[in-house]
Amino acid sequence: MKPSLLLYPGALLYGLVTEGRNALYDSGILTAQSSGIPLICVGNLSTGGTGKTPHVEFLLQLLEGKRTAVLSRGYGRRTQGYLEAEPGMDAGQLGDECLQVKRKFPNVPVVVAEDRAAAIRRMEAEMPDLECILMDDGFQHRRVDPTLSILLTDYHRPFWRDHLLPAGHLREARRHYRRADVIMVTKCPPLTPAIRASLQDAVRPMKGQALLFSGLQYLAPRDAAGKELLLAGRHVIAFSGLASATAFEEYVTTHALTCEHLSFPDHHRYADHELQSIVGKAAMAGDRQPLLLTTEKDFVKVSSHPLLQDRPLYYLPVKVQMEADQQHQLLQRINACLNR
Repeated sequence: MKPSLLLYPGALLYGLVTEGRNALYDSGILTAQSSGIPLICVGNLSTGGTGKTPHVEFLLQLLEGKRTAVLSRGYGRRTQGYLEAEPGMDAGQLGDECLQVKRKFPNVPVVVAEDRAAAIRRMEAEMPDLECILMDDGFQHRRVDPTLSILLTDYHRPFWRDHLLPAGHLREARRHYRRADVIMVTKCPPLTPAIRASLQDAVRPMKGQALLFSGLQYLAPRDAAGKELLLAGRHVIAFSGLASATAFEEYVTTHALTCEHLSFPDHHRYADHELQSIVGKAAMAGDRQPLLLTTEKDFVKVSSHPLLQDRPLYYLPVKVQMEADQQHQLLQRINACLNR
């Protein structure tokens, strides 16, 4: 959908500010800090919805056996400054995505900090055995110079068809994709050679840039204890706080008997009255006994809430899928990064 012409003046002003800042770094007037530890940045040009967290988790699996830490701003947290995740912390302290990563990878250090450059220096001093740092959502954090930069873009909302804020979702101009070492088109359906070629033509990767493709696979819903449940034949009341909930809603709607989906903004902090309304909808369904279903990052925020503790609440896990040749190319880039 083409954005309203009324939004273009705001996009022009926003673009002038971001272009000015980028020009200071590109010209060398402002300099970026390099890390003594191989640093892999996972980011995007847009405001969200590209699947960063599943891809961070996928990279952690690829880096298994390496002493790896995750560094993030910790979007949505109520705390400030440098904070390393510890057992018992919640989403208010870490942010929902960082809490999700820590729970799935308890042995991986997860650090949240607004100033990533200062955080890296501290991590180098306090974690001398680190072999790699994954910096989540750091593409616009120009104060840090990553060893490997992976830029994600949603197949259904690619950066080359998007516009600058507020007319679109881009944080900076499309041309800055050139800073990336790897461009990853995410949430892809099965791709034919012809579609791959058309995407190659649309992106026009720079010399030395890799263009890769990944998909997302939803798994069976599960509860806090890991018990799985089939969606088929179930009535579902789903709720989510995502930048783009289209794939989540489509999957549940396709696989469940019926689905009512309540969509909230990305990183939403659920108020008591909102959760009460969700529980109330389930109670009003009577004999239909609907399943309460949410996303994994929403689950870590609400599963311990008193209104939901005694309710059968499930989340829908998601994992990244890559074809063998694509994963091989990504591993080549990662190994080159680690061996620099």
